[in-house]
This record gives sequence, C-alpha cells and structure tokens, in this order.
Amino acid sequence: MNPCAVCESPTLRAVHDTYEPARLIPYCTTCLEKRPMPRPKSAAITPLAPETINEATLASDTARRTLDSLKVMPVTAQNMELVGRILVGIKTQLKDLKARQDAITAPMRAAEKSVRDLFRPALNSLAEAESILKRGIADAQAAQLAANRQVTVQAQEALARGSALGAAQAATQLTHIAPPTGITTREVWTFRVVQPELVPRELCVPDDTKIRAAVAMGYRDIPGVVVELDTQVSVRTG
Repeated sequence: MNPCAVCESPTLRAVHDTYEPARLIPYCTTCLEKRPMPRPKSAAITPLAPETINEATLASDTARRTLDSLKVMPVTAQNMELVGRILVGIKTQLKDLKARQDAITAPMRAAEKSVRDLFRPALNSLAEAESILKRGIADAQAAQLAANRQVTVQAQEALARGSALGAAQAATQLTHIAPPTGITTREVWTFRVVQPELVPRELCVPDDTKIRAAVAMGYRDIPGVVVELDTQVSVRTG
C-alpha cells in the first residue's frame, strides 16, 4: 500500500499523472472522487488494478532489502560460490520482473503506436508544409535583403561621385522587409560540413564505435586512449 497523495491514508489505487503519464500517483477512492486529477476532457485515466500495484510495491520492497544487504556483503574467494548463486537468483528475478512489466505495458505501447501511426501521415504532411512555407519566407526575405544591400552600394557610389540626386534616386528603391502578420524572423548563423578532414581537431569528437572496433581487432597502443583489461561477468539463468 501507498499513502494517498491527498489524505495520506493507505490505498492500493493509483492513477497516471496527466503531465507525466509514466508516473503513478496514489489516490484513495474518496479523494479520487472528491478531487479528481486535472485531465483533458478527451482523456480517460484508467487506474491500475490493485493487485498490480501491490505486486510492484512488494517487488520494490524486496529488491530494496536485497540491495541493502548486498551492499555490506563482501565478495571473497571463499564465498564466491554463494555469491554466484545469489547473482543467478537476482538475474532470474530481474528477467521475470521485466517480463511482467512488459506484459502490462505491451497493450499500452501497442495502443500508443496505433495512435501515432494513425496521425503520422497528417503530422508529416503538415510539418513538410510548415517547412516549405518557412523556407519560402526566409528565401524571399534574404533575396530582398540582398537587393537592399545592392541599392545601398549604388547610393554610396553616387555620393562618392558627388551626386546627391543619384543617391536619393537609388534610396527610393529600398524596400522595407517585414514578415507576415503573426510571423517573426531573425537571422542566425548555421553551418554545413563540406570537408570533414579540414575541421580543427578541437571541434571533433572521438568515435567510440571505431575505437571499440580497433580494440577488438587487437590494437592496444592508441594515442589519447587507455586500453585496459577488464573482467565482464555474464549470468546463465537456464
């Protein structure tokens, strides 16, 4: 049991948080009826079954006690066989608990995937439409800005020749650049890597995948990398 989020009385009921669906909030029946959690009108929150909550709570308590006891348990050559049996047991519990969790969440994931698949074509089309229009506005403003710069150069050249009239005539060709109503624009610096081999070393990140492959092939002396021997432990649970 867990304390109710409102009155703190013991309860086996829980509901999904509206804003963090993966988070469960314990609610007793009385408080859930009196103070329902805020939720979208179209959303329905289905409480988990009491036995499921009880099962998860019991598993958490048991696992926590096991962890606390193992933290103070030394591992030596003398008790290695005992430690191995404990490890196999823990691995078995871990697999079983994950399988149980997957059995509960599989329908939820399937439902989510179904909804995402249903809305994906519309979302993708709208996202592409948004991108096309944004690019069009940006390109149009960039073209107008370039034209204004050219006019400014012509006006400056006219002034340099002493022709105030020519400068004024050129200035009349300047066009005010304003985005559409409800749209804001700003200039930002972007980049594209066109010659990777010329990018300075300090702007590059080591490739862990390639380093791991090199170590697996037998390379041991790699500048800037410490290659060391470690022991990996695997567990067979039958």
